[in-house]
Amino acid sequence: MRTQGQNSGKGCPMIDTLKVFTDDFRISDNAGLFVQPATVNYETGETKEYNLFRKDNGAWVTGAKAYVNTGDYQLTIKPIVGNGNGKVLLFLQTSLPKIVHGENYQALNNDETVQAIDAIADDLNNRGVGVNLQACKISRIDAFRMASANNPFTSYAPVFRLLSAKRSHTTDYGTTFTWANTQREICVYDKAVEMRNRGVKSSALPTNAIRFEYRLKTSRVCKKETGAGNVRELVNNLDNLQDVYRQALENSIFSLDAKALATVTANELENGLRVYFKRYGGAFVNRFFRDFGAYALGRLAGVETVKSVLSSVLDDRYGLWRHSKLFDEYRMNFEMARGDLGDSTLKDLYLELKEKILPDSSCETGDLMTV
Repeated sequence: MRTQGQNSGKGCPMIDTLKVFTDDFRISDNAGLFVQPATVNYETGETKEYNLFRKDNGAWVTGAKAYVNTGDYQLTIKPIVGNGNGKVLLFLQTSLPKIVHGENYQALNNDETVQAIDAIADDLNNRGVGVNLQACKISRIDAFRMASANNPFTSYAPVFRLLSAKRSHTTDYGTTFTWANTQREICVYDKAVEMRNRGVKSSALPTNAIRFEYRLKTSRVCKKETGAGNVRELVNNLDNLQDVYRQALENSIFSLDAKALATVTANELENGLRVYFKRYGGAFVNRFFRDFGAYALGRLAGVETVKSVLSSVLDDRYGLWRHSKLFDEYRMNFEMARGDLGDSTLKDLYLELKEKILPDSSCETGDLMTV
């Protein structure tokens, strides 16, 4: 199942993963799905099976669950064990961009989002699964935005380690960072690495593609934040997702103000001094000032400009070579002590990402990834 879509989204945060459920469905005889037989406890011989759905003649189809997995969605019919009544529900999970574009790195516009949902409904109907997808309740929404950064993902890792979100646990996986609790999650990761880990070619991605996802993980939270309890309400109010996404990131990982950013820079300076103290002992201050001076001069005037000026002042070729080499050595000493952040400070990197993911102008920025 693949639909034709136009270039979309203009960088607006849109839906990737969507999970829905309902108890109102009908399965036709010989429908295109699988029924998993009853589970058997090998030790005791006890079997567990449930009434899943009725045939056209009214007889029950029983089993542990019924399911169908396609490249575009996963559907499961199973009882909710432990709720006292064993109520059987239909669950469906999908990645909407995959339906239109074959992969999930390109955001959909509003029309394409509706198009993808309609494509699922048509496929279900063709399989003999009768369900009003528009009336299904929502249990999860993942909204995302991607930016083409100026540097590799690893350059931003020190920034992510400084960021935090209230009432959440931060996890650092190297190329993925999460700030999560049981209801919500923010996930930032290197999209190219994620695709390669799934065995998917990432050649279509721009260089340094970083993805920011905001995940609403329960029905209650989906309803509270988006105002949508079912699919119909969601697709009729897709523009609200931009505000939900922006507010979530502004109030969490992008909540640092100018004063806090100055603290980030101060922390960077302190960390650098501590590294020099461990390396050089009592001589660390002089070495730090020396190396930082070379680094700052390179940033202020440019490395090649500094070397060009040296060549104009120094007539001695050996002296020019020696001082150019020392300039590079001192400058690189400081860069390595800072965690190899190149020519950008943590403040620069933070502001770059914030501007690209939360631009001032609504969904209109050339720095956001367009493919």
